[in-house]
Amino acid sequence: MAIKCPKCKKIYELSAFDAQESLFCVCGQSLGVEQEDVMKSLNEICTQYKLKLEEGKVVQIRKMADSIVSLIMNIDYSRDYVKIQKNKLRDLILEISPDKVHLYGLIYEPRFERLWKKFRESDAD
Repeated sequence: MAIKCPKCKKIYELSAFDAQESLFCVCGQSLGVEQEDVMKSLNEICTQYKLKLEEGKVVQIRKMADSIVSLIMNIDYSRDYVKIQKNKLRDLILEISPDKVHLYGLIYEPRFERLWKKFRESDAD
């Protein structure tokens, strides 16, 4: 994490300083950074990183679900092939977020079945 001197605008990397020492710029300006402030900033950075990771997981699941919807709408793919892809989606959710795998049965499975009936009613069995 970097900080900027409010007086001369020189930038300092906090990792170069001991957490216990007071920080002063070469111009003499106190940088007023306390260990508590540094920890708060680090926690904010970690939270943002976790949110980006979670967002990436959601995008990955959404892309796979959209792909399955395309397979259902395309009559060239058999029900067995679509079922394999649905199982892969469920496995992906289990791998990425084991605590949310129950949502597959609540959200995706009913959606896929509804679409199958709408676009492939004659192939339903």
